[in-house]
Amino acid sequence: MLGEKEKRIEAILFYSGNWIKLEDIAKISNLSINDVKKAIEKLKDVYARINSSITVLECNNLYKMDVDPSYENLLKNIAEVELEKPILRTLAIIAYYSPVSQSKVAKIRGNKAYEHIRKLEEMGFIKIEKKGRRRVIRVTDKFNKYFELEGDFKKIAKNQGKDIR
Repeated sequence: MLGEKEKRIEAILFYSGNWIKLEDIAKISNLSINDVKKAIEKLKDVYARINSSITVLECNNLYKMDVDPSYENLLKNIAEVELEKPILRTLAIIAYYSPVSQSKVAKIRGNKAYEHIRKLEEMGFIKIEKKGRRRVIRVTDKFNKYFELEGDFKKIAKNQGKDIR
């Protein structure tokens, strides 16, 4: 049986969906770091005891609720991938440099970028404007809504410390 502290931590880990710092969990839950550690251990114990496919992963004081790794192959077979990684990376470059010329995207991502750009435009994530002989690409509102972004993607990416190339 989970107590209130464990339920708070479980909710935070579930909703986050990503790695989250122990300190951030403590701050969000209004619990001490020690209480958070105990609650996480209890969650791990409960999931193990009921033989759940859900687990709490830990790495360098970062925590994440995820599917047990033994089920990854099962999920890969049923998960529908809307954007393949190479296309997603091209979209990240476009978002980061937006507005950006098509030639700059191709220079960074290679010749496959032209195919990616076509697909992204069809999907409505980007729009292309002709400026003289150049084609300038911008992300659309659909991009922001789909990725649940508020604000400038470039600032968000820099704050996350991600290298999107």
